[in-house]
Amino acid sequence: MKKNIVLLLLLFIGSLSNAQLIESVYFGADIKYKYEQMIELLPTKYLLDEDLRITYDDYSIPLYLGLRFRDRYFVEFGYLKEFYMAGYMTDNPIDLVEGGANSIDIIHHLFINGGITLFRLGKFSISPMISFLYGKSEYAYNRPLQLPPYFNGQDNEGNYIITYSLNEWKVDNGLHKHYFFISPSIKLSFRVYNGLYLHFKSGYNKGFKTMGYYRGYFQINNEPKEYIVNETKGNNYFFSIGLNFNFQLKEKPKIEKSEFVKIIEFDKDLNYDFGINLSTDIFSDGINRYVLPSYGPIFKINYGLLGFSTSILFAKINSHLHKDDVISRYDYNNGTTSVYDIFLKYRTIESVSFIRYSIYKGRKWKISPGLGFFITFPKDKGTYYTLQHSDGKNIRNGFYFFSIPHFHFWGLTPNVEVEYLLNKTVKVGFNMGVKYIPFYNSYMEQALYNVDRKPIFPVNFGLNVCCYIKK
Repeated sequence: MKKNIVLLLLLFIGSLSNAQLIESVYFGADIKYKYEQMIELLPTKYLLDEDLRITYDDYSIPLYLGLRFRDRYFVEFGYLKEFYMAGYMTDNPIDLVEGGANSIDIIHHLFINGGITLFRLGKFSISPMISFLYGKSEYAYNRPLQLPPYFNGQDNEGNYIITYSLNEWKVDNGLHKHYFFISPSIKLSFRVYNGLYLHFKSGYNKGFKTMGYYRGYFQINNEPKEYIVNETKGNNYFFSIGLNFNFQLKEKPKIEKSEFVKIIEFDKDLNYDFGINLSTDIFSDGINRYVLPSYGPIFKINYGLLGFSTSILFAKINSHLHKDDVISRYDYNNGTTSVYDIFLKYRTIESVSFIRYSIYKGRKWKISPGLGFFITFPKDKGTYYTLQHSDGKNIRNGFYFFSIPHFHFWGLTPNVEVEYLLNKTVKVGFNMGVKYIPFYNSYMEQALYNVDRKPIFPVNFGLNVCCYIKK
């Protein structure tokens, strides 16, 4: 069925292209962040009125194919996978209860975007858009993991906290198999190079069917219980940044060449690089600092000011994590805490590719910012942990698999590379960037409740030595 849809789409594009209705075809990818908006069904004392919050899994990557007509109108067909949550935020005076959330669904979207370019100024353009999204649920077919609903704890000032939240399958989540959304937005585009565009987009996503609920309560000391019933339809505000690559089908009228175009023509030598790549991720999870080195082969191709590189990296390291005064699943009934030790085995294979654009190119030096795509396959996904109660009378040892949704994770990573040509055959490159890796945020999730699992953005450093081949 999917192959037939793709074939019909390609035939449709081909027929329009032959009729000269399509001026260009482009492929694109975005990094999208969203702020979900809850519908408050039961007002309470401390609940925030606006009830707008960012989800734990707010990061997603839409992929799409676009068609441009008459240099103003465009249509895009794409795919997007998103996580949806239901929860609440409070303005109560106790920091330990700032809010809570439950996982509602994982949705696979197919979408159609339509837009028109209304304004152009040099390399900049502004385009309003409207999107129609179809979503297929994962939770409607498979029961998600349900954690214990109770949490009891005490903060540093002696305030005692109780929270309770239900998250029942087919009652609070997994309600429907199919969903539909409409999403108006505005897009700002910048032409980096002929055929390469950087764009920013912001908009609002509107759902029409209830996706799930957050039902529960919290209680502070001897105050009355504050009951919460919030509903989500998938409504959210979003912001995205991305790149698309445009392939011109109809020849545009010739214009007088600028100095920038002349520079590109002067420097359009084609060359290749083969070598060894050394890479290191450095990050902190709020408890310990980690240095995760990796190594592997790298291949580069350069043409004028544009460059492409791809590399396979291998990483292996054993580490130890220790934290006092944590609340585990063994402690939430009696209000005690534990000492937590984890012995982490980290072994992965990673593929990472970059597209770069040189902003400076001298006789031997070159500076090239770029955007990369990585996909990482963990080879060891299990580890040992020890939980010892604060009274020292109860020790539990365990083994668990990392809480990652699939056997791999992937994303985009911005990066800047500086290259130096040592001689006619050897080139040295140094690069630095950041990337979001949810795998690092998940390995404490199975046993602990009160560990801060904010997104971790490792700083990445790379060094490569290549054999330079000029065609």
